[in-house]
Amino acid sequence: PNEENCPSKQEKKSGSYKIIKKEKAIFALFKADIAFFAIKNWQRPDYKWKGSIMNKKIFYLLLSSLLVFPLAACSSGSDTSKDSSDSGKQVQEEQPKEEQKPKNTAGINEIAEADGLQLVVTSAQTNGGAEFVTPEDGKIFLVVHVKATNAGDNKVDVNPYYFKLDVNGVEQDVDFSGSMLDGITQIDAVTLKNGATTEGDLVFQVPADYNGGAILEYYSNVFNDDPSILINL
Repeated sequence: PNEENCPSKQEKKSGSYKIIKKEKAIFALFKADIAFFAIKNWQRPDYKWKGSIMNKKIFYLLLSSLLVFPLAACSSGSDTSKDSSDSGKQVQEEQPKEEQKPKNTAGINEIAEADGLQLVVTSAQTNGGAEFVTPEDGKIFLVVHVKATNAGDNKVDVNPYYFKLDVNGVEQDVDFSGSMLDGITQIDAVTLKNGATTEGDLVFQVPADYNGGAILEYYSNVFNDDPSILINL
């Protein structure tokens, strides 16, 4: 048979090729037996098929099929290897891609970025209030410390009015009375040039049983309907 159609050395290591190789060896022995039998009996005057054209055709057809089989088996092995390769490639393509978190969404101590502004919330702590600074009934203060950096080329405005807190789907504005609590330094309204940074606190009121899960929202200006940055607290 033509060796150019046979598998490569790597393909010969596969289980399917070993089976085909074994079958080829068996048929080679069978072919040798037929050849020996034909040579031994062809000239015998009492042999039944001598002089019979039909029997001779049957003999040659059988012999030809034995010669053709190894080539067919070789081609079959190549197709099997190819099918296995294609199957593996298809499984690899169907694997789900890992989802990437949007740049404008982050958690505590993670950077969220939009329009050149980077925001990082370093802490979010509850506060029960003080003698002269108290929240509404059934509520407590939530103090969020924010760091803002201009990572773009244009100037960026930062303003406490641009922040809101989403608690279970209810948006709340900054509670400016909370800035009078001890140890609270409210973030200022400033304009940041490239590379400049500012930081400070934002105080909100949340339910007394608050246990996390709020979302800090940043709007690039007070006229926007949708927030530019979301930070999960």
